[in-house]
Amino acid sequence: MKSAQLLSILCSAKRGVKPKFTPYHILKTLLYLAERPHGRIELSRKLGLGEASTRTLIQRLKVEGLINVDKIAGAFLTDKGRKVIDEMLNKIILVGSVNVKDYCEDCRGYCIIIRRGLTIVRNRGVLAIRDLVVREGAYGAIIAIFKEGRFLLPVAGNAHEEFRDERLKKFLLSRVTIMEGDAVIISLCKGEIDCSMPLINAAIHMLSTYDNDSLNTERRRELKAINT
Repeated sequence: MKSAQLLSILCSAKRGVKPKFTPYHILKTLLYLAERPHGRIELSRKLGLGEASTRTLIQRLKVEGLINVDKIAGAFLTDKGRKVIDEMLNKIILVGSVNVKDYCEDCRGYCIIIRRGLTIVRNRGVLAIRDLVVREGAYGAIIAIFKEGRFLLPVAGNAHEEFRDERLKKFLLSRVTIMEGDAVIISLCKGEIDCSMPLINAAIHMLSTYDNDSLNTERRRELKAINT
């Protein structure tokens, strides 16, 4: 199972009850534990979750073999947990906070890059991606792709227009290596919400769906080969 799918499944409802944590909380937990072991109370505070929800989160991660728990040191990552983190961070690059005042005066911004995300943008469409980020709690989103050494804004169909924000392009290129076919997504947020949360949740949802679609396509090809 792909890591994005795993993170989504860990947040699924059980016995009809959906947990309060999301893939964002799962990823943040694994990132915290990659630094050092944490106790439940400390994780609860850092994640902004109640102790009961944090306890459930820890239990699910433990059952899945991503973490273990020491009575003194607290929760810590297993080798499997580190592999999940490595896979996720190879797919989703957390660029960090960006200045979006030119787009929304009273907004904060957060940026991620989805490696080889061009296919996802083409398949889902810019409007669907923006709507997904907004449903997760953002005010809006900016979506661009990196193709042939240029930042492009997808418009209708396969058409694109040049992304002309030189300040933002320079900032991105100074922070991370951007590769051919990468997708750049920036969430615009108002209020007290952690601006990375809607973006990370949306990205994991898109990757999980894409991985599942790819797996189904591969299975259909295998069945077709068997039957011919």
